[in-house]
Amino acid sequence: MIMEKSKATIFKVAWWCINIFVLLGFIAYSVKDGIEMDHDIVFMCICMALSFPSSILVQGVFFALVSVFPIMEGRWWVSRVFSFGVENALIWVTFSTAGYFQWFVVVPRVVTWARDKIHKSRSEP
Repeated sequence: MIMEKSKATIFKVAWWCINIFVLLGFIAYSVKDGIEMDHDIVFMCICMALSFPSSILVQGVFFALVSVFPIMEGRWWVSRVFSFGVENALIWVTFSTAGYFQWFVVVPRVVTWARDKIHKSRSEP
């Protein structure tokens, strides 16, 4: 049991390190290249990959919110600054939270539930 908890801790730390590395890499390239580059698309794809398959649900919510509430459309400079900074921070926080919840809360509970159910069915005559 202790070994399983230490493995889980190692995976959590590694997963968060990868997430933070992705965020810092995105920030570094954003500062270097300016806001004219499309590396925010790559950033979103990496965030989606780290939290897949829950990222599909998160992406659907993002698309629904953008279609229902267009953000300051028509004001070029406001939408440009907002979409570059706040939106990408929101993307990272949302995908990271969804991925953490998926990989370190839901999946372990489902695995434990399935393991207990299998063990219980095998022990009953």
